Amino acid sequence: MRYSNYRFTPVTPATHRRINGRPGNELARDLRDVFGWSRPFDTALLEPKALALMREAGVLVDEGDLLHSSIRVLTLDDMLLMHSAWPTHADDAVFFGPDTYRFISALQRAFAWLDASPVRALDVGCGTGADALTIARTFSHAAVIGIDVNPKVLELATVNARLAGLHNVTLYLFWETVQFIN
Repeated sequence: MRYSNYRFTPVTPATHRRINGRPGNELARDLRDVFGWSRPFDTALLEPKALALMREAGVLVDEGDLLHSSIRVLTLDDMLLMHSAWPTHADDAVFFGPDTYRFISALQRAFAWLDASPVRALDVGCGTGADALTIARTFSHAAVIGIDVNPKVLELATVNARLAGLHNVTLYLFWETVQFIN
């Protein structure tokens, strides 16, 4: 994807539904349709090696004669970030939308106001890891921690950190790492 100039910015769920509901948008025609718009696709659309890798990763869903990706891939700056396919109805769904982009933008603007570079940062409820990854990229010397209560989130956040080549991010499942003291 990175080498195909793939770009996708997710929209609100209502806009997503409206765009996918338009005539001609029933099936995927390219990578953006498969991994961005979460449209079903024919096996001939992707290379056999890509299909095999998707099967191995457990993100390929058979829907009769068609296939569907259980993940979406969006772009944030030059990073590829994975999150749950649309629509996100599952209890463990990982959603990334316009509000995340707005928060990242605010976070990046706030970096200019810091008196010193942080040496540690904590992202509580890290989701896809977008916030933690943005901090880790900006402050490569900082130890960045992301925590969440959703194991699925942490799986995708871990993949996202690896795809971004970041080694200063540590992710934890909240209830397994926090000790409560009575």
